[in-house]
Amino acid sequence: MENTALLSAVTLNRNEFAFNLLQTANQIFLSTRRSQTVLTYLAREATDHLGVEGCLIWLQNRDKPAQLICRSAYHTWLDQFQVELPLKPGEGVAGQVFKTGQPMMIPEVTADIRVSPDINALGSGTVRNLLAIPIVSNHTLIGVFEFINKHEGPFTDQDQVLAETVTASAAVAISHACLVESLQQQVDDLQMRNEDLDAFAHSVAHDLQNPLSQVVGFAQLLQFKLNDLSDEERLYSVNALNSSATKMSSIIQELLLLASVRKTEVAVKPLQMERIVSNALRRLDRMITEAGAEIILPEIWPTVLGYAPWVEEIWENYLSNAVKYGGDPPRIEVGSAEEAYGIVRFWVRDNGDGFDLEIKNQLFVPVTQLRPRTSNQPQNGHGLGLSIVRRIVEKLGGKVEAACVKGEGSTFSFTLPKVTETGD
Repeated sequence: MENTALLSAVTLNRNEFAFNLLQTANQIFLSTRRSQTVLTYLAREATDHLGVEGCLIWLQNRDKPAQLICRSAYHTWLDQFQVELPLKPGEGVAGQVFKTGQPMMIPEVTADIRVSPDINALGSGTVRNLLAIPIVSNHTLIGVFEFINKHEGPFTDQDQVLAETVTASAAVAISHACLVESLQQQVDDLQMRNEDLDAFAHSVAHDLQNPLSQVVGFAQLLQFKLNDLSDEERLYSVNALNSSATKMSSIIQELLLLASVRKTEVAVKPLQMERIVSNALRRLDRMITEAGAEIILPEIWPTVLGYAPWVEEIWENYLSNAVKYGGDPPRIEVGSAEEAYGIVRFWVRDNGDGFDLEIKNQLFVPVTQLRPRTSNQPQNGHGLGLSIVRRIVEKLGGKVEAACVKGEGSTFSFTLPKVTETGD
């Protein structure tokens, strides 16, 4: 009788914790709209409740369904941090649990060849034992919960039952957060498409209208007044026609590129960044020479993943803006820096006046234009360049950024994933 009462109390306590875990996780997501915040909370609470040193949450890779990615890692010997460690199909304990859909208990890690060596690389501590539970939502396997190092003794069957209860509640919270986040991503994609349409409408109605008017005007002048014009006037008219037609062609090419980036799927490869930057500078050779610009390049470039033609467009845009809006003469520094989680940031820094901080959030939005380098310099460009840069970088999995110190220049940067030693 006493055992039955004790079992009922344990079950009630377990179910109450699971309910509170789910309720709080949903509240966190509603307030933050970030699944990563929910995963961090779930990993921390599960670690505390099961009396273990750490917890890993592996979720299915949307792009590679057979692969798992470590989306959250919590350890008592370290601060919480995000890990994007991938597991190949069937690799490690988590990979095998994901493959079979069955929980797995490892009482002694050092004696078990099924344990991935990457697990011990996650922190400064040593993994002694672990318990892995499949994460199932709506009868679909979506990931694996991995509990590391029980504080007192090895894992037991009772620990597994508790872990399965916690994992079941976590699965509901994770599924809900990922579903809403996916829907939000679709809304964002739709908004981005609308921005592309707005940019197209603006360019057709305004940017193309100006050079088109000049083409029509000078063409009519040559048509009706050709014999009345001097050779110098004829040459000026022809040059104006060529200039306006070239500008129209440039606008159209950028609109086509903006559309193709959104629709095209490309295979990323390791990039020879030195060659890509060299190609971009070659395209800007005339502009650089006329401005008397000094370009300072690094001696060594890190190897990152990307799509060379698109990355060349990024550099061409950043460098041309640096020349256009830099000092007199422009002095431009180019460099890179490695950041956490295998990310490399590339940057272009000029010596101009900088941009108004009020428009910082609008810099990568279609049609926004920077101020010219001098007050008597014409307003070049048509506001699509930085928008294209943002589209390209985000499509390649990176981020763009702009910063400036008023009167001391601007720095525009973008990130790309670094190539790992194995080339994965």
